[in-house]
Amino acid sequence: MANKSTSNLPIDVYLRILIISLILMWCFLIAQPFLIIIIWAVIISVAFYPVYAKVLKWFKGKRGLTVAFFVLAILSLVAIPSVKVSKSVVKSAKSISNLVENKSVKIPPPNENVKEWPVIGNKIYAYWNDATTNLEQLVTEHSDQITGGLGWLFKGVASLLKDVFISIISLFVAGFFLYSSESSFAGVNKFTNRLIGDKGEAYVITARDTIRSVVQGILLVAIIQAVIAYAAFAIMGIPAAALWALLVLMLAVVQMPVILVTAPMIFYGFSIAETTPAIIFAVFMLVVGIIDNVLKPIFLGRGLEVPMLIILIGSLGGMILHGIVGLFVGAVVLAIGYQTYKLWLDSDPNHIENAEALESSES
Repeated sequence: MANKSTSNLPIDVYLRILIISLILMWCFLIAQPFLIIIIWAVIISVAFYPVYAKVLKWFKGKRGLTVAFFVLAILSLVAIPSVKVSKSVVKSAKSISNLVENKSVKIPPPNENVKEWPVIGNKIYAYWNDATTNLEQLVTEHSDQITGGLGWLFKGVASLLKDVFISIISLFVAGFFLYSSESSFAGVNKFTNRLIGDKGEAYVITARDTIRSVVQGILLVAIIQAVIAYAAFAIMGIPAAALWALLVLMLAVVQMPVILVTAPMIFYGFSIAETTPAIIFAVFMLVVGIIDNVLKPIFLGRGLEVPMLIILIGSLGGMILHGIVGLFVGAVVLAIGYQTYKLWLDSDPNHIENAEALESSES
């Protein structure tokens, strides 16, 4: 009789579980500093794989050349606007700092037609006029609000630029994942099938499609809004156009109304320009504000069995919990949870027994 290589005594089982748990925890602690980069790399590679596959055909299956071209192309699309926004933020901050130090802050007087704006025209005219005649007193009276607003603005910009920097590093890791995409996908499928059975591949596909849905339905729509806003700001000659467009992008990503930025810009446009160009500018701003209502239902949740509301709640909740990366992680986790819930309902023992009894009676 052959001796068993392992013991099933409780103490041996507990020790094996403890040792495996310690090894897994140790692995996690070692990888933790790079975890956010790995997550971003997975998101980028999954989101852009369809584009990568098309480019791969153009290069006749040469993976190395395709990955290099793909990484450089995406890097230029991310890095150029980031550098432009950074320069705009630094320039604006230096200008404000110099004006404050030299006590040479001057605000031009408001145009008389500001009074004609509906509902809030007179109040805005009064504030604007006070700022023109006695700026120091106005700043003193509202110092807390001004300090808080500027602090939120620069903190938000710094956080977004930090995420962009992490994304740039993650882009190179994503290139490695794309290079070995087939083997990576097969390995993930093998792991999930081992973990939860033959339904594992369905979960992988759900996670993949959810990431692409969020990229298209939230990030892509937000980028479209920001690009249209930047073009309108630049044509209108609004100072720090890149910074205001970045604010539009931030608000659109966190699913807040971009009218918080576009409405003041519309009022500013009417105060510095003639009526016709100001109206055209206002129309552009209205398009920026409502275009997400048209595009989001088209892109978000497309091709998924998971309802759009689940994806949206997962994205927003994940972002509140984990920051910008939570847009994707939250949506994926909630989508998988929804799929698990459906699987649990479909595998109800009473339901299965009733179905089998019904089939036997019919036969």
